[in-house]
Amino acid sequence: MKTVTRVVLPLLVLVGLVFGIAYVSQFTAKKTNIDGPRSDDPNPKSSAAADPLRFAEYQANWEKSSDIDLSSDPAEAAVRDIEIGTQNHYDFWFHNPHDRNAIIGLNEASCTCAGVSVGAIPDPYWNEWIAFRGISGLLAPTGESLLGPIAGLSLLHSVQWEDMPQGSSGRKEIAPRSSVNGKPNILRLRWDAKERREDVVRLHVDIFQQLGEFTTSRRFEARYSVVPMLTVNPQQIDVGEIPAGGKREVACVAVSTTRDRFDIDTKIGPEPSDVDHPCFQISKLARLSAEECAELSRLMSTSKAKLKVRGGYRFVVSVFDMRDGKQLDLGPISRRLDISIPGSGKAAIIPIQGLIRGDVEVHGANAQGRVDLGSFKIDRSQVVSVRLSTLRSDFDLTIDHVTDTAVKATLVSEPAREGRKQWRLTIEIPAYSMAGPIPSTTAVVLNTMGPKSRQLRIPLSGNAFR
Repeated sequence: MKTVTRVVLPLLVLVGLVFGIAYVSQFTAKKTNIDGPRSDDPNPKSSAAADPLRFAEYQANWEKSSDIDLSSDPAEAAVRDIEIGTQNHYDFWFHNPHDRNAIIGLNEASCTCAGVSVGAIPDPYWNEWIAFRGISGLLAPTGESLLGPIAGLSLLHSVQWEDMPQGSSGRKEIAPRSSVNGKPNILRLRWDAKERREDVVRLHVDIFQQLGEFTTSRRFEARYSVVPMLTVNPQQIDVGEIPAGGKREVACVAVSTTRDRFDIDTKIGPEPSDVDHPCFQISKLARLSAEECAELSRLMSTSKAKLKVRGGYRFVVSVFDMRDGKQLDLGPISRRLDISIPGSGKAAIIPIQGLIRGDVEVHGANAQGRVDLGSFKIDRSQVVSVRLSTLRSDFDLTIDHVTDTAVKATLVSEPAREGRKQWRLTIEIPAYSMAGPIPSTTAVVLNTMGPKSRQLRIPLSGNAFR
């Protein structure tokens, strides 16, 4: 007997710790009056005690989820951050206190992204859970037994769900709660977290209830904010102008308001050759402490939206003019930093901008150093020319290549003016060769022929419309 106890009890402790959160979330939440309305009832002048069915709550109470650290502010506690693109649900527990069947149905939902299901717990699983609760009480008469989480997990996995379509055809009968075992039912509000304009989404469904000739409708609500999987600050890495042989550093953080601990992958792009380019360096990732998360929550929050950072990393992005025998092209820097959680299939894309200034000046480029071809109709060719100049008399320029074969470029020498050598660069996009915005990576790359030869990159912008 002692041998069995030594083996079984540690296993129960381990499993209990793993699944304890699920049990605590569902079965040890703050006590609610299942026979009367709550103070957070979204139904004005509610008379829930007279309804055919008894619900513990009408508004999603995220405080029951022990995996999230909520603010002490009740207004904030009523809202949960939910990652965009994920499927979510909230369970409202209820029972039929009468001696005959009641009817439940979906009258209306505030969003096509939402649906409702009704869950029933099979008697064997419910009875098993009741039995486990009794046994666990005997094993731990002075405290919480770890057998409870095991039975609770089995109970939740046993629920049999039925979709409840909108309208009379989707209505379900709810049998009276047994006076023997007191088994409840579950109304599951489920939805897809789509991008929304409002800071706080107030998703609701109107639920029909009937007992005999008496009918009523109650509103159930879940409040949440749709957030990205990762929030990166700054949202654009601007390294400014980098002097010859110099470097610039920018401190960054990548945080989550929905996850405490997670891994992230970082990659420089967009071209494959950018991934291992020595002139771009990402420091070792440092996990944020609880104190840093709290401070970032304060700094990144606004008067309209309060951000609660649950976890994240800090790191430094360094950009070098030249390093390990390689150098960046002269002109504007246009790269990006991709940050993702492994396996998510989604990445936060952070532009990296800056400037490597050389001896050639591009007259007619915009503030970002790009040549803007403007907006033009797809069935017409678009031609733009700019002037290039330098004070270096021993300098020459030639076209090396254009990154997009749809773009044509020519370069001709022009007479010197005011002691500056000059060239005319003409860029053409033939009719029907491009549609939509010009990709940000599109550029004309020139060779600078002189004592310090290196390439000059002139990026392009514009939009071809129909």
